Amino acid sequence: MIRAWVDLNDTQRRLYAPLQEAFAGMLDHAEHHLGRLFASLDELGIRDNTLIIVVSDNGASQEGLQDGATNTDRYRNFNPETVEEMAKLLDKIGSPETDPLYPMGWSLVGNTPFKKWKQDTHLGGNTDPFIVSWPAKIKEGGAIRSQYHHLVDIVPTLLEITGLPAPTSINGVRQQPMPGVSMAYTFTDGSAKTRKPSQYYEMLGSRAIWADGWSAVAWHKKDTSWDDDKWELYHTDVDFSQNDDLAARNPEKLKEMIVLWQDEAKRNNVLPLDDRRYERAADPGRPVAALARKDYTFYPGTSVLHPLAAPQLQGQDHTITAHVEIPRNGAEGVLASFGGEFGGWSLFLKDGKLHYVHNYLKITEYELTSEKLVPVGKHMLSVHFTPTRKNVKPNYFSGDVVLAVDGEKVGELKDIKSGAMYSAMTGYGLVIGRNIGTPVSHLYKPPFRFTGELEKVTIKVSQESK
Repeated sequence: MIRAWVDLNDTQRRLYAPLQEAFAGMLDHAEHHLGRLFASLDELGIRDNTLIIVVSDNGASQEGLQDGATNTDRYRNFNPETVEEMAKLLDKIGSPETDPLYPMGWSLVGNTPFKKWKQDTHLGGNTDPFIVSWPAKIKEGGAIRSQYHHLVDIVPTLLEITGLPAPTSINGVRQQPMPGVSMAYTFTDGSAKTRKPSQYYEMLGSRAIWADGWSAVAWHKKDTSWDDDKWELYHTDVDFSQNDDLAARNPEKLKEMIVLWQDEAKRNNVLPLDDRRYERAADPGRPVAALARKDYTFYPGTSVLHPLAAPQLQGQDHTITAHVEIPRNGAEGVLASFGGEFGGWSLFLKDGKLHYVHNYLKITEYELTSEKLVPVGKHMLSVHFTPTRKNVKPNYFSGDVVLAVDGEKVGELKDIKSGAMYSAMTGYGLVIGRNIGTPVSHLYKPPFRFTGELEKVTIKVSQESK
């Protein structure tokens, strides 16, 4: 149940308002820079024959939960912030020190007149503005089109207007048939009947299907049987906002739509259904772009590795080792880092000592410093993490950390917490020789490049994990 504005206390109102204002500021920022792009196209004299498509990816988000967020990685690790925690950051909302998201009440307003939110299959979850500009072909500037289309229709549209065929094979790998239908016909004929026959939806077990002006939708509650889901039926050609549920009055049509969803689900490899959310995000074995190895080697100048392309270390027994040479006048700086202000880790030298900081979701910065100075010369500077426990809701791993210089232990810290995941939305992935973006540790200011000679950084991952 979303509380009305009049039922909120003063602290909630003082918090909720700037969270929505930050969202409005982001939209204004995006609009400003789109304007710069369009002005440049005009200046180059190519605007008329440039196809521009602007679209968002989903309905307004429910991920801010009842009270909103200033650190969305807390949400992703099922550790939401309290109003009292966020109220301390009122003057920082929208700054690099926060990653804000509005409360669900604002997202309900944003999705009006539709039901539900992002991550749902009702229209509130997947109805988005789709804006097209192509002055050379589209003569009705500002006209509205009502044909039903989906994001999968964009590529077929681009293929048609460029006269290119859909690839059937890439590097010898046979491609699946291209989903979707071109919407280019709508550019010149606003009254044409939609050429799209149907479109299925599935999200975390919730389901929906649209076909010929009708839609059927079933909201799914996690960890319950899909057989218990209640299907709803709407004639969306005349009931745009899915207000009048016709399931009880037209059971045959509903049955027809459910069968169509099942057929589309089989054809598009949707099955079996999976309603896990946090478990999938927290699973170290989830599908990622990183190659699963025991050993990795990275060199200075390596491009930033996205969190899903970097070695998967959360919950894994692992050792990070920097091979360095310290000059006579000493050296300082980051050897390797992962993440940023809202969570991650950093291995670095400062004041002649080796440091490791693990930033647990901006809740705690666990700091470990070597007992002795790192002497001049060539050394192997390492940190070893041993997982000891896995916790769910909130999702985190506990573990012990050991610092070593040339294999000799120089510091130890027990029972630190590591987030189950650190998102690319709130920080960078793996970075060698510096910390770009926001700081993982507040013991230094980014980029805090390493000033000595860094030969390489190796990461060894044990096959054993907790």
